[in-house]
Amino acid sequence: YGYEDPSISVRIGRGRIHKTDYVYARVKIAFPSQIRTMMSSENLSKKEDVLGTLLAKRAKAVVAISGVLLADDMVKGPVVMQGKTLRPGENATESKLEKWKKDNARDTLVIDDAGDLHVLEGDTWASVLEQLEAMGDSAVNVLSFGPALVVNGEARYGYRNRQISTHRKAQRMAICQTGPLEYMLISSEGPEDPPDMNGLTLDQFTELIASFPDVITAYNLDGGSSTTMIFRKENEFWAKINGSSGKKRQIRDIIYFADAWLPNTKK
Repeated sequence: YGYEDPSISVRIGRGRIHKTDYVYARVKIAFPSQIRTMMSSENLSKKEDVLGTLLAKRAKAVVAISGVLLADDMVKGPVVMQGKTLRPGENATESKLEKWKKDNARDTLVIDDAGDLHVLEGDTWASVLEQLEAMGDSAVNVLSFGPALVVNGEARYGYRNRQISTHRKAQRMAICQTGPLEYMLISSEGPEDPPDMNGLTLDQFTELIASFPDVITAYNLDGGSSTTMIFRKENEFWAKINGSSGKKRQIRDIIYFADAWLPNTKK
């Protein structure tokens, strides 16, 4: 099933791998501005958790997924949402900024003004920030979590990080680009989703994504019980379509796709 109008096409599919179900959304848009982000609050310091369905409804999204801000205490990388830089903040003192720049970095996702996904890599946040500054205003959305799972069509295996439980079998979420203004959102289920769900390690999740040969770039988002995929059904209500347990955890941000077409209502 799915949705289609002159500005956007969304097709939902399902599958199973390693005794675990997954759901994916194939998305094609007409304009780069149709891929967007939204926070639950006005700034990063105000930590407001809400249901993903509510955020998707606020945004009038066609399809949306949970982002990374629920894990903000764990990952302190750059954040830009809809062109507004939230971290590093304007009010950060010079000493705090210099200390932050020296911290170990993680792969950083950039969604640019052409709708393309880029992964910035570096040993420290200073090196990531230097690349980001070189992109200027073209970096419309920037999120820090990771890692990159596919870069230039090549799958990456062997990433190890206890903070995101890379060895544990869990729910996983990723955003992928498959072509110009074409994307795939993919979510795998986990042990909290009965019956008979093993969950996937990060390498197994990478294997799943790599099984789609058109994936050019894939980036890992916050997983676990916050993993959320929302679809607008019949233009009337928004429903969580992943997770067979029906459990709904509140989140702080979404990446979403909007339509850009108004039907002719004249009679």
